[in-house]
Amino acid sequence: MKIISIILVIFLFNCAELLDFLKQNNVKVKKYNVVIYANQDWQETPAIIDEKAEITMEAEGNWSMTDNGTNFDATGLVTNPSAWGDYRFDRNFNHGALICTVNSGSNKQIFTLGQSSIIGNGPIWCRINDTDIKNNVGSQNLKIKIKNKAYNL
Repeated sequence: MKIISIILVIFLFNCAELLDFLKQNNVKVKKYNVVIYANQDWQETPAIIDEKAEITMEAEGNWSMTDNGTNFDATGLVTNPSAWGDYRFDRNFNHGALICTVNSGSNKQIFTLGQSSIIGNGPIWCRINDTDIKNNVGSQNLKIKIKNKAYNL
């Protein structure tokens, strides 16, 4: 009887370790390809995140926010390409940068490509960092990859 108890304890201990391993490594990956247009306000993506998500975002494309037709990528420009003034939506980011948020309400935490921490739950919204969007042209092809840990074990 003692041998059976010892074997049962070893078996249960190994099952617990296996379950912990599976929980830590049970990752679901979702990929999205979205076009963000320079002449539109906040655009909702189909990508939904939560605090457990690991997000990777990449963008390709060119857009312009000036009448002089200066084209640039999603990182935007450090110096203002326009002679008309500073029309950035958020002055913490480059002129014309691709900016995103998770909260669509008034309490937005804005982030951009390469930023390491994103706080929030819900869909990702994106736009160009420019408030005068009527003269903007171009788009960014945004690739979003979300790794969510599955907790259903």
